[in-house]
Amino acid sequence: MMKRIALPLFLIFALVNAQQIDWKNAEEIREGVRLVRLDRKVKLDKPRSEDQLKQDQARADKNAGGPGILTVDPDFRPMKIVVMRVDLKLKGLTFTGTGRDKDWGEKMPDYPKDNQHSIIRTLRMRTADFMKDARKPVAEGGRGLDMIVACNSAPWAPWEKPFTHKYGNPHGLEISDGIIVNDKGHNSPMFVVYKSGEIDIVPGPLPKDQYDKLWLATTGFGSIMIKGERAPGIAQGYERPLMPRMTYGLDAERNYLYLVTVDGRQPGWSEGAIGEDLYNIFKDAGAYDVIDMDGGGSATLCYWDAEKQQPVIVNRHNYKANYFRPCGMNMGIYLKK
Repeated sequence: MMKRIALPLFLIFALVNAQQIDWKNAEEIREGVRLVRLDRKVKLDKPRSEDQLKQDQARADKNAGGPGILTVDPDFRPMKIVVMRVDLKLKGLTFTGTGRDKDWGEKMPDYPKDNQHSIIRTLRMRTADFMKDARKPVAEGGRGLDMIVACNSAPWAPWEKPFTHKYGNPHGLEISDGIIVNDKGHNSPMFVVYKSGEIDIVPGPLPKDQYDKLWLATTGFGSIMIKGERAPGIAQGYERPLMPRMTYGLDAERNYLYLVTVDGRQPGWSEGAIGEDLYNIFKDAGAYDVIDMDGGGSATLCYWDAEKQQPVIVNRHNYKANYFRPCGMNMGIYLKK
């Protein structure tokens, strides 16, 4: 679960190897879905001190499982980025999200505090498991959906020690398959799919008389790009700390959805992204409006490998890619049969 911290902007970074994404030559993982992996580095305004370099190198060695596998650069910070583009005109394409848990509205048994976050809304689930369950035949307790892409979506609570709560209470407006999962919390921008088929990124809050028009809604933290320009206050809460990210974007014509993950907290591999990084990545991808979703250890993006018959997670939370958090909200893209 990612928490934003607003601090003064005190370092300026220069992206040294940015370039426009060539989608025609990008990997096509299935019809209508393309993927690119980017290695970018950002020049630090001030080189790492000797002590910081030693500390970061020690973290890199531990993360990689031994010395000499990863090398921390004193002058640059690296970013491992995955950008997925989904053709929204793909025949039969639609969206779903984490729906109400069977005990929706009840008190969480493992969170004794008496506040709005203690009410059960969803069951926490890893994104890959969300996809597998959605694809499972109805006769086997699944939904029988031809889900092709899944990712985590909205931030959620509770996020307190021991961080193992079974249920989630997502922030902001959350609607899945036309059913309200939650309508309390953040007034942040949201990704919406209307029952008419229109797909958009809109500012919050939405009037309640609009809810009946929505098939899906999921609320993010804040805007990164608005109408092709940097969102006002992009530095507020996004310049520190460097974080793993999950971010959604749409092009101006609403023909494409861009899903971006950036690995983070891994010196020598990928240290995460700030708001300016995300703006530049989406600008190179072709986006027009962008919102930041739940990041940190929640950030997960996967697609269905038809040959292997299993989800493929394209980002990693550690160098060995052996940890993925159960999330309070996930979003899936599927094709109607």
